[in-house]
Amino acid sequence: MRSMITQSPSCTRLFPMLAGLTLWSACALEGDIPEQEAEVASALATGNVVTDWAAIAADAIVRPVEESTALRTPGPSAMLMAQVQLAVYDALTSIYEYYEPFSFYTYASYYSSKEAAVATAAYRILRTRVPGRAAFLDAKYATTMNAIASGTSKTDGINLGEEAAAHYLSLRANDNIDNTYTWTQPTTGPGAFESTVAGAQPVDFKMINVPPFTFDILDTSAFFPAGPPALTSSAYATAYNEVRSIGGANSTTRTEAQKQLALWSAENPFRWASRNLTELAVTKGLSRMDAARFFALAFTSIADAVQTGMSAKYYFSFWRPLHSIPRADTDNNASTVADTAWTPLLNVNHPEYPAGHGFVGAGSMVEVVRAYFGTDYVSWTLTTVGVTGLTQPSRSYTSLTALANDIKNARIYGGLHYRFSVDAGQSQGRSVASYINYYYFQPWY
Repeated sequence: MRSMITQSPSCTRLFPMLAGLTLWSACALEGDIPEQEAEVASALATGNVVTDWAAIAADAIVRPVEESTALRTPGPSAMLMAQVQLAVYDALTSIYEYYEPFSFYTYASYYSSKEAAVATAAYRILRTRVPGRAAFLDAKYATTMNAIASGTSKTDGINLGEEAAAHYLSLRANDNIDNTYTWTQPTTGPGAFESTVAGAQPVDFKMINVPPFTFDILDTSAFFPAGPPALTSSAYATAYNEVRSIGGANSTTRTEAQKQLALWSAENPFRWASRNLTELAVTKGLSRMDAARFFALAFTSIADAVQTGMSAKYYFSFWRPLHSIPRADTDNNASTVADTAWTPLLNVNHPEYPAGHGFVGAGSMVEVVRAYFGTDYVSWTLTTVGVTGLTQPSRSYTSLTALANDIKNARIYGGLHYRFSVDAGQSQGRSVASYINYYYFQPWY
């Protein structure tokens, strides 16, 4: 969903409107701007302005009201984060002119303050779209700006950030993430999803009405998986019996280590992903431009994976183990046995297929990191915060495949998903991330 703006007086740039076409430049790069800035060699233990404002953005987005601890749901959170990171990325590409912009470009002096541009682009979008965190955002912005010397460089950076933010506020003005939609229970029966919290609306039903960032049409069914297996099939029975055995609240086959893995996956997934992606960028010492590109790729991929993934969930509207296991006497499968006392270790309230942690964590997030660093062998320590009963909040990996497998297994150990659902979700998320990595955020040449 690109809407390109051309504002460069120094050369001619063509920005195609259609996804699937790459951007190209008809002019030479101005100056010798290397892929990684000299600042990469400096100590970045506390990050830089891009990673700092990614952390600020995640905090403001996920807890949108200062006086409340209630968290925003993952779908709209991912969309807002992508909006912020795209504005930051496009502001910096206007200065560096190394990578293709996503949707906004204007000529900017290389001497424009990068710190002012990044902070202003992020702040203006957040201040507009998360008004409940105004005091927090005002304080963070003041701290950043007070550290920048006054002058033309600062002024130019502020103006650039304001332009980038205004563009993305206009582009996403009608994205529907703040709208309320009423979910109507479909016909109940074997295989049909029902709300898992009595009297509550299922989570993020609104995402089916939210336009993605990178697809030209709202109908994103091209990325949908094939659908769950028939209830009468052996594939369904195998997956059913696995989660019944190992995913119940009182499972006798699940080990304590498996329970800890399940709990490790139980944090709000947007907060979990954004924090760990930001910490990865800091740990790897990414420069401002490289961190901006990494975050733009990561959060746009996650946002569009959530959009198409949640749309698929409500399209297939498949029942969760919470209902399928006590009601197995209705599925017409001789290999499943009803257990009326069974309840899952964890519970979430949206349709089961495909798995959200499949298309977000194991799929899009992992695939982005693999694509960005060009290898499966990435050292990464991921933490989980605020989950009751969790005694192992940090897990370290040297293989992204191993991380993806743990994310998938965790949702089965938690009694939330069948294995075919986490596999389908992973494939869907990887497809979205691969599409975005191929068509967007590439060098000019």
